[in-house]
Amino acid sequence: MNQNNTQTTVADRSTEFLPVEDSKETSSAAGLLTAAYIVMWMTVFVFVWLTSRRLGGMQSRLDDLEAALKKADRLEGASENQTSASSAS
Repeated sequence: MNQNNTQTTVADRSTEFLPVEDSKETSSAAGLLTAAYIVMWMTVFVFVWLTSRRLGGMQSRLDDLEAALKKADRLEGASENQTSASSAS
């Protein structure tokens, strides 16, 4: 492509790198990529942390439920024993 020609066609732009002249952009791609990775990893860590907290809460609720079921099972067994003992008398 001719360097003096400032007009480019769509075909030229799609096959050739042309730096932007007189650009006021100051952010680099490396900085943006680093920021994107930091945001991504922070999101992953927050998700894992929240999930572990929820799992811990569910585990304690499950333990409470199991304890209540065992207690109810013991009480039911004791009442059945009392009923069968008084029927036998």
